[in-house]
Amino acid sequence: MFRHTFKRAAPLVWNNTRNYAKQAEVQLPIQLYGVSGQYSHCLFALASEHGKLEVVEKDFGQLKGALDSNPEINDIVQSPIVSLSARTPIIEDILKTIKADKLTNDFFGLLNSNGRSSMMSEVIADYLKLMKAHRRETTGTVTSAAPLSQADKDKLQKQVTDMIPFSVELNYKVDESLLQGHTVQIGSQFWDYTIKPINDYIKSEWEVAISNYYDSKIREVEEKEKSYDA
Repeated sequence: MFRHTFKRAAPLVWNNTRNYAKQAEVQLPIQLYGVSGQYSHCLFALASEHGKLEVVEKDFGQLKGALDSNPEINDIVQSPIVSLSARTPIIEDILKTIKADKLTNDFFGLLNSNGRSSMMSEVIADYLKLMKAHRRETTGTVTSAAPLSQADKDKLQKQVTDMIPFSVELNYKVDESLLQGHTVQIGSQFWDYTIKPINDYIKSEWEVAISNYYDSKIREVEEKEKSYDA
């Protein structure tokens, strides 16, 4: 049944995913772009229609883990120069090992037969991104000059929760080039609460000074040329 559904929906992947999702009465949580985004939209709509959003998400999580833990197999499966006949049994074996749902199997059958298995990781990442948005979840990165205490992390988490209408999972990393403070990156939003090294300011001032110097020289040459013309 699902394979037939995918055959029916496959042409819409390219030009009409939004319309298909609308016909299936599925609201896409976010709009993704590119070929992988279109495939992910189509799968999300179909999985939602059949009540299998979480089932497919679980399969994708296991598949990602299997590929990440086997770099050689991952390279073969996603290589554009490996033949369809060589890729197919490997993909089928992985899906069988994780006991993937029929919808997941049929989707990757379509992806593989369309010569798009090289985009497998991108499609998996996009679908998982759709599921996070569907649950109103997102991730962010906090970069600090030194490791933050748990109390600081708890305080920062509360501040972010008050600002963002999503459930935000924060990841932390240290950048020793910062003198003090931290930055917060959530999607396209960025907050800078750092004190930058004095060298950065010196470099900036020096660049401005050099630019002004050359501008003045150019103006001098232009003025001389005007006087010659006169």
